[in-house]
Amino acid sequence: MSDLHERLRTLDYLPQPDLWSEIEARAVAAPARPVTGSTPTVVVVGILLAILGGAAIFASGLLPPPAPFPSEIPSQTPRESPPATPVVDVEPQWEWIGTGPMVAPRGEGHTVTLLGDGRVLVAGGNASGIGLTAGAELYDPETGTWRATRDMLVARFDHSATLLPDGRVLVAGGTQPASGGVFATSELYDPETETWSASNLMHEARTGHTATLLPDGRVLIAGGRGWISEDGGWDMGDLASAEVYDPTTGTWSRTTDMAEARDVSTATLLLDGRVLIVGQSAQLYDPASATWTVTGRVRAHGSHTATLLRDGRVLVAGGSGLGSQGAELYDPQANAWTQTGTMAERRAYFAAGRLPDGRVLVTGSGDGGYGGSRTAELYDPDTGTWIPVRNMLSTHGYHEGITLDDGRFLVVGGLFGQLSANDASAEILDVGGES
Repeated sequence: MSDLHERLRTLDYLPQPDLWSEIEARAVAAPARPVTGSTPTVVVVGILLAILGGAAIFASGLLPPPAPFPSEIPSQTPRESPPATPVVDVEPQWEWIGTGPMVAPRGEGHTVTLLGDGRVLVAGGNASGIGLTAGAELYDPETGTWRATRDMLVARFDHSATLLPDGRVLVAGGTQPASGGVFATSELYDPETETWSASNLMHEARTGHTATLLPDGRVLIAGGRGWISEDGGWDMGDLASAEVYDPTTGTWSRTTDMAEARDVSTATLLLDGRVLIVGQSAQLYDPASATWTVTGRVRAHGSHTATLLRDGRVLVAGGSGLGSQGAELYDPQANAWTQTGTMAERRAYFAAGRLPDGRVLVTGSGDGGYGGSRTAELYDPDTGTWIPVRNMLSTHGYHEGITLDDGRFLVVGGLFGQLSANDASAEILDVGGES
């Protein structure tokens, strides 16, 4: 494996470098077997394509809805922002530092990807004032600056972005919320040339799905939402289908359907090469046999986070509706779930990432009324407790976050209110050079 795995270590679906060797060994010893197909995808035909412009739309891979598109975010009464968590004398050397505004606001539905050279690619999304965007930009941690890169081929919201072993980024699926169109298209970003190129169509148009880089370099795409046939008509619904992208051939192959259809889920690559999907239930995908199995009992989740710990367990925190303070741990060896410490604040639509010392940072929170939070806290897996850290400089909800190569944590964008300058805000938690 290349040095790129060192770059990948901070993403939630990959372990720290000292644990990658186990995954690598398993991948070499047991290369992935060919995957099997699932039920064919129903293709939306002629009259539906005319809704968004006919043949040109079909060529783009955007499948329009055959009926008015229901709102993805239910109308809810905004909750009052919780009182600020007091600053306690924990990790006193840590502080939040503003990076300066991004090139464009990113309210929700954007992706954040750590590149092989340490820069960060932010692409797509939806934001107050500009709506849906195909725009992309790069953050350079060495200079602390943002700059635009070339736009994606298609404006996308709730798509996926996955760093491939060769350094390119695979972007797949997504939607156009105003029209309800769902994409089957995928495209590739080359950081060396800063260009986007079209890849092949997925077998099924989907949005809000999970994407996981497997140990053999392929990408598993699972679930999400798409147009499904029900009672003789069409409606948006959760998908059970899954497929795999092979970057060496640029092709998509069907794999077996999930045990249960799922949207608003998380996907975590375990140390043994299997993938844990957590939503309203939890299930495991084994790439060697291309099979899904349901795990031990888990409480219902949605809009939560899932973070792989150094010891191979997975921390699942918050989520569902207006948020939860609850957190639990999944142990793959025992196939069991256990409750762990309670967060100080209810959180949903927030960001989480593992820091170099093995602890997990969670930031901000959103709800159906676009409420947000400045608070952040830290989970210690050794004690099973949560520790408050300094408040962020700005309020964030529906944002994205990622751990940088140097161990600092970058928070990007996020809605707070219908119109907010916070859409373009980004900040970094400086962890004082921990390693």
